[in-house]
Amino acid sequence: MTRKQTTNFLLEKHQQIFSLSKVFREKICEECNWSEATYYRKAKKNANSISKAEKEKIIAIANDLLHEALMEK
Repeated sequence: MTRKQTTNFLLEKHQQIFSLSKVFREKICEECNWSEATYYRKAKKNANSISKAEKEKIIAIANDLLHEALMEK
């Protein structure tokens, strides 16, 4: 007799959100053509080190990732 595997919705969402930081960084680096070092350097500097186009791209990536994580069942 096999038991039906139940999923813990809260745990699943927690893990998805937790893993977003790595995916977010990777997508930003890919889309903005940055190295990982450049990503962290820009993250630690003031807001003037990021162009308007980069800000818009970052917002779009963040929105997409959050939407995907929250809408996934």
